[in-house]
Amino acid sequence: MRSRLEHQNLRWGDIDLKTTSAGEKYLDFTERATKTRSGATSDARAFSPKMFENKGDPRCPVSLYLMYAEKRPEKMKANDSKFYVGINNKGSGDEWFINQPMGKNTLSNIIKSMTDEAGIQDRKVNHSARKTGITTLIHADWDYYTNGTGNCYT
Repeated sequence: MRSRLEHQNLRWGDIDLKTTSAGEKYLDFTERATKTRSGATSDARAFSPKMFENKGDPRCPVSLYLMYAEKRPEKMKANDSKFYVGINNKGSGDEWFINQPMGKNTLSNIIKSMTDEAGIQDRKVNHSARKTGITTLIHADWDYYTNGTGNCYT
């Protein structure tokens, strides 16, 4: 996902928590039509993108997804609900989020806000996360199809 529009169009049901036959949890992303993948040509992915759990890592995508699911308002857990929900700035107890989608301006500035708060000096925009991640994996000779393990994950 690259653009703000792609993030705005992301729905709660587009990401599914699944488990392999070996018991490993992963997130499976069902991609919607985008500017570069409109469905008009045969450019569809041969498989859906997946993120596997990384037990013990505080940045484990599965653990973070489960925490987000737990903290989301029940009304925002329908499959067609927007993925990004508004933040509860009133700080009332356990309610981290509110029953409405995150605003488009907040969503478009989220990477810049996070990098500023983390003290990262380089200019970062929402597309930077995708670009930097892919570049890092390419430079590390990461084998996407085997998830770096030698076992095929498709």
